[in-house]
Amino acid sequence: MGTVVANSLKIMMREPKHDLKSGPMSDLSISSDAVQPASSSDLKETFLVGSLGSLLLLLLSWPAFKFFFFAEAFWQLRIYDEHGRHLWRAAFSRIDGMFFRPGFFLAQIVWDFILPANPTVYHIRNFVFCAPNPFLL
Repeated sequence: MGTVVANSLKIMMREPKHDLKSGPMSDLSISSDAVQPASSSDLKETFLVGSLGSLLLLLLSWPAFKFFFFAEAFWQLRIYDEHGRHLWRAAFSRIDGMFFRPGFFLAQIVWDFILPANPTVYHIRNFVFCAPNPFLL
């Protein structure tokens, strides 16, 4: 076993052979077909697979469109109402006596001011943001 290791080390420690005329980068050649723009068939395939992925996402999530996923979906509205509907007082208060996250609170409550408290609207919004993901993959 010692000779195997010794021979392996000899092979690894050999000096590389260089041809001074060609230089070290002569082996790296780029063929003319190495970088090609996407063909129309590649784009059609991407569109087809992305569309099928978005349709599958819609079909799998459709039964949930009439329900909220989490009971905490509107926790920020509860905090807002507890502070007399004063936005800044609610934003800079402690959330459930433990957390202080005004940035998170303000980012979340914006959607509650824009969209109605209807789960279907929120699921449609989430689907619209998720549907492009299969195309990006």
